[in-house]
Amino acid sequence: MRILEVRDVPSSLAFRSAGPKGQTRELLLSRHEVIVDELPHGVKTLVATADLQGREVTEPHRLLGEAVAQALLCEITPSGSGVLLAGDFYANEGADKMGSSGEVGGVWSAFADPYRWMVGVLGNHDRLKDAVEGTTLLDGQVIEKDGLRIGGISGIVGKASRLLRRDLKTYLELLEQLLLSRPDLVVLHESPAGDCPERRGNVHIADLLGRSPPTIVVCGHCRWPSPFLELKNGTQILNVDSRLCLLRSNS
Repeated sequence: MRILEVRDVPSSLAFRSAGPKGQTRELLLSRHEVIVDELPHGVKTLVATADLQGREVTEPHRLLGEAVAQALLCEITPSGSGVLLAGDFYANEGADKMGSSGEVGGVWSAFADPYRWMVGVLGNHDRLKDAVEGTTLLDGQVIEKDGLRIGGISGIVGKASRLLRRDLKTYLELLEQLLLSRPDLVVLHESPAGDCPERRGNVHIADLLGRSPPTIVVCGHCRWPSPFLELKNGTQILNVDSRLCLLRSNS
């Protein structure tokens, strides 16, 4: 599977999100159509998203990820749609506190049934008390869905004593082992650094990806001004921070 083109798509889904100094902003969710050369047999759409740290505008003010999961049921075929979640789906109830952490089981459950399958990693603001039936949480392993080999690592680089963080050496060793198994697609919460200051991220992760067999990386954590970058070795990075991306085949 290779990404051929990324198109901006108009969005009408408004949500509430925390801003500086305890303010609450009303924003529109960024959407993109990602054209790929092929998808696994039986899969019509891959849904990829991360960092939906907001609440719906109207009552009952669900987490934004829950609202997105329901809204998509009206425009895609859920039984033919796989879902890739790259972490950070919590916002406090008032949507007025930046960087809050909390339970995201509701979002995972919303993307479980009736979607074909859901694979995800946790972000550094996510808590998942219990396993969610019909979903797969990745943290260093590679699994197969419809013939698509998917690997993933939860959390970010940081002090291991904090929520969902690993020291740099441990993180890179885990990622290197994962990449050696030649996955078709890798889901990370932490974004690698891009080719300019505006594409913020981890330079060590970017260096390792650039020296490894090519793959597609879906990531979040640091929002890029545009979602797509291809490295010199052929690895393609899709940054879905605060974005909803629908991957579809050009055929």
